[in-house]
Amino acid sequence: MKNSLPRSCSGFTLIEVLTVVAIVAIISAIAIPNYIEWSRAAKLRSAVNDLTSDLAMARLRAIKGGAPVKVTFTTDGYMVFIDDNNNNVWDSGEPLLRNKQYPAGVIMSECTFTANRAIFQRTGASKAGEITLSRGANQQNTIFVNAVGRIRVQ
Repeated sequence: MKNSLPRSCSGFTLIEVLTVVAIVAIISAIAIPNYIEWSRAAKLRSAVNDLTSDLAMARLRAIKGGAPVKVTFTTDGYMVFIDDNNNNVWDSGEPLLRNKQYPAGVIMSECTFTANRAIFQRTGASKAGEITLSRGANQQNTIFVNAVGRIRVQ
C-alpha cells in the first residue's frame, strides 16, 4: 500500500530536529544560570522577610502580653520565646513563639545585639541593634531595630 501523503508532509528531517535541539540548548544555557541565581537570591529575601515579620511579632506580643519577649540569634536560625524565669535561655514549659532555621545557603554574618539576643520590653522598646543575613560576600541584607523597637531592612 502506497502512502498518499506527499513526501514534504511526512515528518521532520534530522536537520530540523537538530536545529530545534540546538536552539533549546542555547536558550537553556542562558536561562538556567539566571534562574539559579534568582532562586538563591529569593532564599535570602525570604529569610529576611521571615525574620523581619517575626521581630515585629515579638514586639507586638511583648506589648500585648505585658512580658518581655526574647529573640536569640544563631548563625543558622533564631528562636523567639517568652522567658518566664528571666535566665535568657528557653526552658521547656516557657512559651516558644517561633523556632526557625534559615534556608540553605543563608547565614547570619553579623549581629550587634548583646549576646546575640534582642529583648522587646512590654513597651515595645528594645536595645538598638542590627542583624545581617548573607548569602556569600556579595549578597547581604541588614535588619535594624532601633531603641523604640522600630524595625527596618536595608
